[in-house]
Amino acid sequence: MELFKYILKNSLLHVDCEGGSVHLASQLGTKCLVLFGATDIKYFGYKQNFNLSSNICSPCYWVWENDQECMLKSKEPVCMLALTPKKIFEVAYKYLKNFIE
Repeated sequence: MELFKYILKNSLLHVDCEGGSVHLASQLGTKCLVLFGATDIKYFGYKQNFNLSSNICSPCYWVWENDQECMLKSKEPVCMLALTPKKIFEVAYKYLKNFIE
């Protein structure tokens, strides 16, 4: 855990879905690009981070009786699949290019 904290503290950007690593990185002052699916961006998001949400059907966490299953009965979470690699890359690149120019 100590090594993980050191890596987070010295990172330019931490990319992750909402969870414990994002909370730790944010408290260490590391900028995060956070992918939100079922969890509420207004409740779990940090203003200093890049918070991405698909705005398709989320947030449904705590609304649906089974938090391990998509509320729309989809095999895979539609809200997360809508956050494309291209969109995530664009946000990360726009931020990180400032460190190489």
